[in-house]
Amino acid sequence: MYALICKNGCVVKNDCNISNDDWRGRINQSQRKHLVDRLISAIVPQGINEPGTTKTNKWKNLISNVQKAEEELYSSAASKEDYFHLLADKVHNIQTELEDKRNE
Repeated sequence: MYALICKNGCVVKNDCNISNDDWRGRINQSQRKHLVDRLISAIVPQGINEPGTTKTNKWKNLISNVQKAEEELYSSAASKEDYFHLLADKVHNIQTELEDKRNE
């Protein structure tokens, strides 16, 4: 089992034991959207709760970029476990980069 744990406490677990050939068929669009939302919350933990935030061009660009990143990870992953591992790495890298920028 593999778990994606975001800094703000979200947890997504991979507990399916399926073959590598059909793992993409077991992840629906709703689950992928949820994972995109988790990536966004790793970048802007409280941002979605701010009034008017989701209507700005900056926010729309962020969502578009995160969706593209998720699509690349989804397409390149060899298995569901690999997909979750890549997502966890992406969250970690984002959080580390943001932390470094805050400390500068």
